[in-house]
Amino acid sequence: MRTSARGPWGAGWPSVAIVVFTLGVVTGVPGARFGGSFGAGPSLASRVGAQQPASDAGCADPARVRRGVQLVLRALREVHPAAARGCEQHVLCGTEAPAVDRSRCTVELAPEEWGYRARVRPRPSNGVPDEFAANVSVADGTTHQAYTSGSVWAVGRGVAVVGLTQQRRHTHGGAPARIAHARFRAWNDGPAPLPLALVGGDFVRNGNPRPLGNASLDVTSLPPGESEFEVRFDVQDAYQSWNDHFGVAVRLRAGEQALAPQAAWRVTRVTPLRH
Repeated sequence: MRTSARGPWGAGWPSVAIVVFTLGVVTGVPGARFGGSFGAGPSLASRVGAQQPASDAGCADPARVRRGVQLVLRALREVHPAAARGCEQHVLCGTEAPAVDRSRCTVELAPEEWGYRARVRPRPSNGVPDEFAANVSVADGTTHQAYTSGSVWAVGRGVAVVGLTQQRRHTHGGAPARIAHARFRAWNDGPAPLPLALVGGDFVRNGNPRPLGNASLDVTSLPPGESEFEVRFDVQDAYQSWNDHFGVAVRLRAGEQALAPQAAWRVTRVTPLRH
């Protein structure tokens, strides 16, 4: 089958050594250290260059990693400059971040022969996407298949909410995908439940909002710590013509604070093969 509207970040990672670049220190390679953020040092190359298999070279070479980070952040700045702030300081090569880290931005690199599959998880702030992904070619300095998530953060005092990206698909020429809910993840940093109310919301297609009908929340408060909740509404049709973007933008009141997160729906059109 053929599909459309797919992002570049595939499931699964190559089998490579795990190297973490953060504030000038490389962990995962015993004793390796170099000066400054992504400053290349001879000790790293001398320690691991000869021993690493070819598939590990993308994580063992600080200059190559630095170039990959520069390329993906340059692409991110073109679409969302605020999301790229401070992202050079924490880079994971050959592994994914185990969980959302709200204290900082993280860059993840998955090595390929031509460069990296790169993903940026920006530090949460209002209006910032939860991730940006692209394929970056180190050899020629180009970026391909850039993808900006439609799930957006809303951050207040002691509370943060972000949409969770979900997927639907439909057959080419058939009925559209049908969407009647959106999910969100929340963090309440306070010691007590925080009242939560839905003020309003829109179903968004390619930046064009349409008010949600009969929208409701499945919770009335956010417990301390991390939790999830759902917004339900009348069914919305979502037909993927070619590169359409769908999402649900909601307006919430958390205690006395107004929050406006968005949850993306990635809709894929499937074309059956005809014999």
